[in-house]
Amino acid sequence: MILIRLGFCVVMGTLWTTAVYGFETNKTAYALIVTNNRSLSLDRPDLHYADDDGIKYAQLFSEFLGDDNVTLLTLADAATLRLYPRWGSIAQIPSLTNLMREVAKLKKRIAFDRSNGLSVQLYLVFAGHGDLEHGQGFIELADGRLTAQKLENEVIAPLNADRMHLILDSCNSFFMLNPRGRGARRWAAAGDVQGNLLDKYPRLGALISTSSEAVTYEWSELQSGIFSYAVRSGLRGAADADGRAGLSYAELEAFIQASTAAIKNDLYRPKIFARGPGGNKNALFVPSLPNEKRVIVPGKGARRLTIRDGEGVRVLDVHKEDGTALALALPAAGQDLQVFETVHREGMSRPEILVRKLPLDSRDVRLDDGACEPMSFAMRGESPVFRSMFQQPYGKLAFAEFTKRSREQNDTVYGVNRQQMALLETHLSLAAKLERTAVIQSGVIGMSLGLIYSAVSTSMILNSKDDSESVEGRITLGIGVAAMIGHGIRLVRPTPLEKLHRAFIDRSNDGSSTREQTFVETELKWQRAAKKKAKERRIASIASIILGSTLSCAAAVYIPLVPRYEDDVDSRSEQYVFAGALGGVGLVMLGSGIWWWRHSAPIEEVYNLYQQNSARYRESRAAVSSVVIPVPVVFHNGGGIVLTGKF
Repeated sequence: MILIRLGFCVVMGTLWTTAVYGFETNKTAYALIVTNNRSLSLDRPDLHYADDDGIKYAQLFSEFLGDDNVTLLTLADAATLRLYPRWGSIAQIPSLTNLMREVAKLKKRIAFDRSNGLSVQLYLVFAGHGDLEHGQGFIELADGRLTAQKLENEVIAPLNADRMHLILDSCNSFFMLNPRGRGARRWAAAGDVQGNLLDKYPRLGALISTSSEAVTYEWSELQSGIFSYAVRSGLRGAADADGRAGLSYAELEAFIQASTAAIKNDLYRPKIFARGPGGNKNALFVPSLPNEKRVIVPGKGARRLTIRDGEGVRVLDVHKEDGTALALALPAAGQDLQVFETVHREGMSRPEILVRKLPLDSRDVRLDDGACEPMSFAMRGESPVFRSMFQQPYGKLAFAEFTKRSREQNDTVYGVNRQQMALLETHLSLAAKLERTAVIQSGVIGMSLGLIYSAVSTSMILNSKDDSESVEGRITLGIGVAAMIGHGIRLVRPTPLEKLHRAFIDRSNDGSSTREQTFVETELKWQRAAKKKAKERRIASIASIILGSTLSCAAAVYIPLVPRYEDDVDSRSEQYVFAGALGGVGLVMLGSGIWWWRHSAPIEEVYNLYQQNSARYRESRAAVSSVVIPVPVVFHNGGGIVLTGKF
């Protein structure tokens, strides 16, 4: 009887979702949202808005799926509870224990739905502190870490939905998809991720924001994480570039990138990874948008809009292109909502904010209708740090440009933080200085030898007794002068490593490329330079050993033969001197070749040192990240007191 009632509820819920939100009658969907402000480590400050993000995700997905199909695990602070008393009171503590219990419930519901012929979609949302330990990513929950392994084995694998969509908003979240072996440093999207979680589960898609730093960036202007706010704005229709039903992973990624592209500081700018089920970016993230209440924005003109609720909390932002019409999904009818439009008027140095109040009961509101007339102008705009968000218009043209760029660009690389950039710069600077020192030493020696050669040649010219000696002297003088000029030019010109170091500094400062691009390209060029120098050194060493051995052997063979061919004592002396010099040069070349073979050049030595120190840094970081201070944590939730933590 219980199963019959459960089945009836599921079917009726599905039909209700279909009628209101456009999901097909043979499909149903669920959302499991887990967000956590707190960190188990005392070296990380608590987040301020992960609980707000969790509740806002729950509100949004309830509009898509209905309240009964949304599960929220978060711990709302006092300020958030005042804004969202209903969701804050019914949310559960974001602990591993509660997560596993809800996964077990969802597993039963999904199995029941599929046994009744329903296709099931599942949305998994995680936001909070994340990091890396021994090559494995994790997200911190109230009582422990949700590691990449636990995410796969205890969440994704048991929930055998037809389509699964994963949203991750944390530091180092890409390692939740693609655990790296201990000692590995970074992760290339197209190359590695397809060999791991998304490849193991072709029904799974992922939309993640990631950073390699030890902080997750939020803005109080948004009362949200930057990435999560952009995602929700996109899901309310701001990312709908093509005007067709549903939103794809590609549309969401393009919208988020366009929304945050003007943020100059790459520490704040989210780094996005999006891949739909089956590795298809064009796969739909949601098959349709909520349509209970919408604001219709005509296509004519580029417009910058913000929608806030009655408490002043931002619901969504959009900066649409000219020619792109939008239908923005709003929270359910009955809420006070206002539209703030940034208007640049001729002759005004600062933009004005045009304020409209949306009618309470209207289902669809056209922005320029008489029912939505402007109420006032607000002279004060956004704070300067926030203006860079949603500065770049988004629409059909921006999406087409994003699609073109995605096809042309190389694999995206993640996992490079400021400490690694500093480590590379320090060692590259040292290598450049050592290369400069070597150039100075060889240049001084070369110019000195050229000067001596020129002086001897000048003496030969002045004391020449015939034309042949004069010509020979002029030739040698030319060689000496050429040697001095060549070494002089080499002294004033920057070395290859100096050029590489300067380019690294310039690209790091001017923002012409991302940190990851700068790091990877610079490291690769240095690696190639070190390998080239090693190859040249070995070739020179082999050549020197062969030539030195040949000359030494020739001298050793020639010395006993001198008396046979030279009868004159003076001639013999000259030949012995020549043979001895030949043998001496051969021995020097032989010894030099052996020395060059066994000793690396400075560029190689410093590069090897850099590799060793990078490995030590990674190991020490892994060790530090694994330290958890065992202190009790007290949570208050819905009138009850729950104690959890490590004692």
